[in-house]
Amino acid sequence: MKISTIKIASIIFITLSLASLFPAASFSQPEDKAPLPLSDELLNNETPFTELAILLSPLSVTELQTLADHWFQNVQVAAEEVAQAQIAYRFGQPEEALAAQAALPTKIRVRNDLLRKLSEIARSLERKGGNADYIAQLRYYRNALLYSDMRFSDLRTKFVRLYMWVASRDGGGALVLGAMGVALMVGIAIAAAGTVRALTMKWVMQIPNVSKLLAVFLSKSAFWIIIVLAALMMLVSYGIDITPFFALIGGASFILAFAFQDTLSNLASGLMIMINRPFDEGDYVEIGTATGKVQSVNIIATRIVTPDNRTVVVPNKQVWGAVITNSSIAQTRRVEMTFSIPLRDGAERIEEKVKEVLEMQPLILKNPAPQTGWSKIGTTAADMTMRFWVKKQDTSSAQWDLNRKVKTLFKELGLA
Repeated sequence: MKISTIKIASIIFITLSLASLFPAASFSQPEDKAPLPLSDELLNNETPFTELAILLSPLSVTELQTLADHWFQNVQVAAEEVAQAQIAYRFGQPEEALAAQAALPTKIRVRNDLLRKLSEIARSLERKGGNADYIAQLRYYRNALLYSDMRFSDLRTKFVRLYMWVASRDGGGALVLGAMGVALMVGIAIAAAGTVRALTMKWVMQIPNVSKLLAVFLSKSAFWIIIVLAALMMLVSYGIDITPFFALIGGASFILAFAFQDTLSNLASGLMIMINRPFDEGDYVEIGTATGKVQSVNIIATRIVTPDNRTVVVPNKQVWGAVITNSSIAQTRRVEMTFSIPLRDGAERIEEKVKEVLEMQPLILKNPAPQTGWSKIGTTAADMTMRFWVKKQDTSSAQWDLNRKVKTLFKELGLA
């Protein structure tokens, strides 16, 4: 007990000694640095919009708010000039009204250019966590100015402003160029995705023993991955913040996983089918109550076409949990046929004649050799069973042809 007390006291003493070597002030958070003076390019009304947007990147929240105050004052001055020109145009003397009418579009263009730059500053301030109320006030002010223009402008001025917007580089011209850029990027993305899909399909099919279903799935996945990445790149290139999108997906991942648990189970089962390859595209299978040729397998379900040309869609979860009978893996198939024959003398001769028919059938394979035998003997009739091997594509043809020839033989022997 004494030893434990001495150890604890020693630890406390050492801790206090170390604390005395480092004053509390040294562990305090450093004070925020004073904002750097803003450059002339940031304060100049003539600075191009793109250059201003680039210069905003390194600024802190404090510097951006100072800059927003400066540009807000510039916008107020320009808005005052527009208001004075509108008053002169509507209520001034004829000469003064004509001069104001000529100058009004230019003043509106200058003010709108300043508003656009102020809006970009507000967006940058918002992305960096600036005061939400202050940013909202800037946007309310902008919307109020634009509403005032529409309310107090006459029809001619509105048409002039519309023409200026369409002809301006930052207005209609920017919209047209933006639309052309989007169309070009969409075309390039689709072409690139299609090329990647084709190359992925070609590369995967070169892997030995790979399922065609897996190759199709991987190629389609590569296609949509390229499309999604291209869409995200387009959104970022146009200044759209995609961070909230990923945050939304992360926050809703549990809810989505719970809501789509059956879909995820089907996806996992589909991947197991493609990897383990119990069947492939074009195989003739029997899955539960569904029998037919496999048309496709996607992430949700397996599509089967029945012999009578009906399409059966089976969820992958049920496919993977069911007994799967694949009739297309082996290249040959054994066929068993049974005929009932009346009991009479000469059974050996009848069996020999049937063997001759089997040996003369061109679709029946010679190796393994066909077999015949009496599977059931009744009081009045006996069942003769024939077993033979054919290629899988000749199964039905061999059965039909043999039925016809055996019937003809029985008729010649007086058995039919």
